[in-house]
Amino acid sequence: MVPVRDIMAVEPQILSADAPVAVAASLLSRWGARPLLVAGGGGRLVGVVGDAELAAAPRSAQRVGEVARTDFVTADGSIDLGQLLVDSRPSPAGLIVVVSSGRPVGSLTDMDFARIAPHVVDGTRLVGDAGPLCSFLSLDESFGVAGAAGLLTTRDTDFVVVERDGASVGVLERIQVERASLAGMRTLSQVLGRTQLPVGQRTTLRSAAHAMVRCRARGIAVTDDTGRVAGVLTVADIVAAVSEVFLGGPDVAVA
Repeated sequence: MVPVRDIMAVEPQILSADAPVAVAASLLSRWGARPLLVAGGGGRLVGVVGDAELAAAPRSAQRVGEVARTDFVTADGSIDLGQLLVDSRPSPAGLIVVVSSGRPVGSLTDMDFARIAPHVVDGTRLVGDAGPLCSFLSLDESFGVAGAAGLLTTRDTDFVVVERDGASVGVLERIQVERASLAGMRTLSQVLGRTQLPVGQRTTLRSAAHAMVRCRARGIAVTDDTGRVAGVLTVADIVAAVSEVFLGGPDVAVA
């Protein structure tokens, strides 16, 4: 049995519903894009705000409470992770708020599942075993952010593989590109930050998950036997592998 509190992020970032939207944007850029909790009068949890909410917010919005989602999911910190996976519905807000005695004490996102993957997923399971890879748009790091955001609106993918001299150096998600465009960033190299090398199809899922968490990336480029990028392994693939362990395997201890 693994209680949810053992893998959640503690000390959640909580904003007043009256806080300026600009404050939420600043916190999200430093908090690794983890959605923020929004509190109303008396500290009562009233919503959640993340990158998606800010990107969709009308320009007239001034306060966090105007853009926060209210359809978030909560779970008690003492519940077993496997039971949570069985019982809970997908959270539209992108995270599960962990509560104790009715008060928020932490949060759980798909990246938290990725963080424990190196400890629980079968060490012999390979990236090539994870199923179909996600499609992608390949662009040079010098490509303009605004142009990339525009291209993504016409493509059936949420990921950009960023290249330098023809080789992959990282993966960006659609929401990152859109946020960077709104912020006035010029090139994809400015958005990428830390270089993230691709993994091969014979790389273990444990290693791939570790690389994603280290770079705070929600996807990683996967190369075929010729060295060409074949697709993107996403955090959703890692979550699926972790879920299989807790839903179908023996008791697991998280290191």
